[in-house]
Amino acid sequence: MIKPITLITLALSLLYIVIDFTGRFLIDGQQSNNTMANLTINDQLQLPQLNAVQQLKLTNAYGYYQQDEKKIKVVEKVIGLTDEQKLAQQGELTEFYDGDWRYRLIAIISPDGSEQALKSPMALLSARNVKDTAAKSSQNNNKDAKSKKLTKISHGAKLGLYDVTITNTKQVSFQLKQRKITLLMYKPKNKNA
Repeated sequence: MIKPITLITLALSLLYIVIDFTGRFLIDGQQSNNTMANLTINDQLQLPQLNAVQQLKLTNAYGYYQQDEKKIKVVEKVIGLTDEQKLAQQGELTEFYDGDWRYRLIAIISPDGSEQALKSPMALLSARNVKDTAAKSSQNNNKDAKSKKLTKISHGAKLGLYDVTITNTKQVSFQLKQRKITLLMYKPKNKNA
């Protein structure tokens, strides 16, 4: 025989399950139908349209900030030195220009690793094509691998028409006839300053 308390508990549990089922599935189903109807109504609404007077005011307001195409001049930026300035290069420099290339001294490496014995040293130069750099900077794209390279030269070699002499671990000398250029890794600070 089933006790009355068990029957009451069973009836209340079934009633709770039915209420929960109707609350979750039936009411939510009706609300989702309402939201779908709201979406179709919103899709049919149109954006506000500007009349001719409003369009003219808006165009005049932004007209102040527009640039005239006639006033824009393309200025070609020249990076580097002119031919006369290249021929006038002499003495101690941190940058050396030869043709279209600008060279900077990065490092001097000796094969045995010692700084004192520069038996057959190699100089590592950073080379940048100044013509390519000028053309790329006008296009806002200066990071081109073709305009930059590392050049390795040894003592007694030639760089263009210049004879290369590696004198110590911080400088390289280039000589063409009577003209001598010393490329420094960095400019030393003045001791008097």
